[in-house]
Amino acid sequence: HNALLKVTVSGPTHSDDSISDEGMVIDFGDLKDIVKKAVVDKWDHRFLAKGDEWVVRSEVQQFIPNCREQVVWVDVRTTAENLAKLAFDNIQSAIEGSQFGHQVNMHAIEFWETPTSYARYEREK
Repeated sequence: HNALLKVTVSGPTHSDDSISDEGMVIDFGDLKDIVKKAVVDKWDHRFLAKGDEWVVRSEVQQFIPNCREQVVWVDVRTTAENLAKLAFDNIQSAIEGSQFGHQVNMHAIEFWETPTSYARYEREK
């Protein structure tokens, strides 16, 4: 798959140059780094699988035994909808653990599975 993430954040704009450039919620470079560490570095060129089914674990071990490090076990079925929520949660957690945690929140994410198909997850109100 060639998935694409579209991330939307919210928060107040600020004028503190030590955090980001004036008038931004977060610098896109900083946001890109957070998304990369929280999702892209973990999922890119990997096989995502729900890990609670013995059949899936057995097949992965049988058919790609030399590629175990390429498998990412997740707690949900790997639908676009579930992966959108999982990515949202991972990015929100990474933002909270960063210097931006007090001012930036995830607002929405789109997980594009193909150029014409995506799932969107928004912050619950």
